[in-house]
Amino acid sequence: MDEATGDIDVETLAEVAYYNLKKREGFNLMSARHHFAAMLASKSRIEELKKLELPTLIIHGVKDPVIPIVHGKKLAETIPNSESLWIENMGHDLPDWAIRKLTDAIIRHFRKNVD
Repeated sequence: MDEATGDIDVETLAEVAYYNLKKREGFNLMSARHHFAAMLASKSRIEELKKLELPTLIIHGVKDPVIPIVHGKKLAETIPNSESLWIENMGHDLPDWAIRKLTDAIIRHFRKNVD
């Protein structure tokens, strides 16, 4: 996917699909269902998150179809003194074009918060 346009990188998606089919023996749909069931079964952590005292960087794709951006923004509002990075045109995956932006933000966050 291209950062500016959000266009899908079909070649990379095809490579990932091929890898999953040949090397991992397919995509395990049950694992996705288990993750979703775990999310539904878990209790709210809002009160515990309000008590966090460690430096927190929240990174979220604006176009995430699995966990919508409103959840990332709620997390940023909930965790005291948290920082956030909203990545335009990024969904639930980590596209190649976003890796530099993500790693730079994480490294800056670590350096800023090292004692």
